[in-house]
Amino acid sequence: VFFHGSGERRIPTLAVSLLFVVYCLTSAPGMGWFDSAEWALVIESWGLGHPPGSPGYILSAGVFAHLLPISFDRALVLFSALCAALTLFPLDRILRCLGQSSPLLRFGWLLLGGLLPNVWLQAVRIELYSLSTLLFFVIVARCLARGTTQERDWVTVLVVGLLVSVNPLF
Repeated sequence: VFFHGSGERRIPTLAVSLLFVVYCLTSAPGMGWFDSAEWALVIESWGLGHPPGSPGYILSAGVFAHLLPISFDRALVLFSALCAALTLFPLDRILRCLGQSSPLLRFGWLLLGGLLPNVWLQAVRIELYSLSTLLFFVIVARCLARGTTQERDWVTVLVVGLLVSVNPLF
């Protein structure tokens, strides 16, 4: 019953909600491992990390973390979890563009994609790859949805620019 009717929106919304909760429950309580501490320091001070820098990530994560009334490093972890979960929206659009019309199968693919070890690892700690993956999937979804039209798509160009500002080496 849940997948019948307006499933086009319910499927990814349910998957995003479910995986966001899973990411939050399994995430680091604060800084975590690898270069999470470096990112927390750079974002807190509005500085630049190691070259080539990631000003788009620093600005977006910094604004998000400063707006939440919780510890700064926990807010940064939640930012990663949110970006990873939101990636399922463009992934669902990609699946639909590729011909996957079954709501139940799309839901399964979304959960599988969101629980892949490399996706989960970036979602549960302070890291820029969740945001860059979200932006990349938005670009792919928009390009697939356009098909072969020759119209200019300034929104996709803007998202490409944002991706380059977040992770220039993507």
